[in-house]
Amino acid sequence: MTDDDSLLVCARADVNAAIDDWLDHLGSERRLADKTLIAYERDVRQFLRFLTGHQGEPPALTHLAELRPADFRAFLARRRQGGSQSRTLARGLAGIRSFLGFLERRGDVNAAGGAAVRPPPPP
Repeated sequence: MTDDDSLLVCARADVNAAIDDWLDHLGSERRLADKTLIAYERDVRQFLRFLTGHQGEPPALTHLAELRPADFRAFLARRRQGGSQSRTLARGLAGIRSFLGFLERRGDVNAAGGAAVRPPPPP
């Protein structure tokens, strides 16, 4: 199958554990609403599914540490081709950046690749 959404495994165990830690942080320390947490997790998992197809294997933290702006642009382009609008893409990018920023604060990755990409302009 070629559809990235059909991939069952979207990340390695270290990334899944980091997502759990990040969501706990957002829920307990930042007190974000449950619906926000669900949306952020969905956006990050969509990105990870994309990376699995894009890189040919489920990403580990070491893969996330090597992301370049071109990887983020390819993801946004794929989502745009799928019909996502600018506001949806911007929210998704915000969730991904939040996750990568969390990983950067822990010393796991350098989040510069995601920070270098601008969200699509609103219509």
